[in-house]
Amino acid sequence: VTGVQTCALPIFIKYINSTTEIFSRVAKLNSFAGEWVFCYRHNPPPSVEMYVVTHKKLPDSYVKNLPANYNLIHAGRALSENLGYTGDNTGENISYLNPYLNEITALYWMYKNTSHTVIGLSHYRRFFTTSNDLNFSYEKIISAAEMVKILEEYDIALVYHRDNVLQMENLIIACGKNLVDLTENILKKHLMRLFPEYIETLDLLLNTQIFYKCNMFFTRKFIFDAYCRWLFSFLIDVVKEVLQTTEISTFKGAKKRIIGYWAERMMTIFAMKNRLRIKELNIMQVPEL
Repeated sequence: VTGVQTCALPIFIKYINSTTEIFSRVAKLNSFAGEWVFCYRHNPPPSVEMYVVTHKKLPDSYVKNLPANYNLIHAGRALSENLGYTGDNTGENISYLNPYLNEITALYWMYKNTSHTVIGLSHYRRFFTTSNDLNFSYEKIISAAEMVKILEEYDIALVYHRDNVLQMENLIIACGKNLVDLTENILKKHLMRLFPEYIETLDLLLNTQIFYKCNMFFTRKFIFDAYCRWLFSFLIDVVKEVLQTTEISTFKGAKKRIIGYWAERMMTIFAMKNRLRIKELNIMQVPEL
């Protein structure tokens, strides 16, 4: 019967032989019209992967103690030495843009080269936890099972952050008003071209003191893919135009990463605009490595 395997509810079909590889349960029902069968779709367990972004070699003891389903990914691998971890320069990638985008190049690699049903990103020095005790320990890092449980009720888990100043002022303090104004105009131009309905949400965020920081998250893959399709439809063009119109490649520190700071705020904008159910979680800071 066409569509049997994709139906999300129990369905009636004419008598079939053993289907244990397709259906999780088959129950017969006799009726005056003949013999029918209830077929329940088999749902495989979720495939969970939390990618831990790093740019430096980490102690063997650290790597050994990471929980199951946690995998290190080397961001900016195209421009640095091999650390022995999965690199964001394999497959389809934008690893070469890492000096301007920070961990966003790892995010792009995850989008283009993975197929987990639940996916997330952490930093080598920052991990999600469900504990209120934020003193770091490996045992308190959130597990795959905990992530799956949270996503039964929420769409995405993020890190809540509140500054003492408005987000626009925060960017200006870090990078200077001229550079912030220039990059804001370029970003809005590309966003207006493709998604004008997001401009109001962007302006709203810039005039608040809060956002969800660090590009850290975990969510279902279809939500992750939707976010990345939206983000990368304009972000790479923004980077290219900024590189063409400024000397940003010669800048140092925060100024060189201005587009990365803009990108960090995009997840908040996407979540707000699409009214995602957000689970706000604590993060633990790993002691200096």
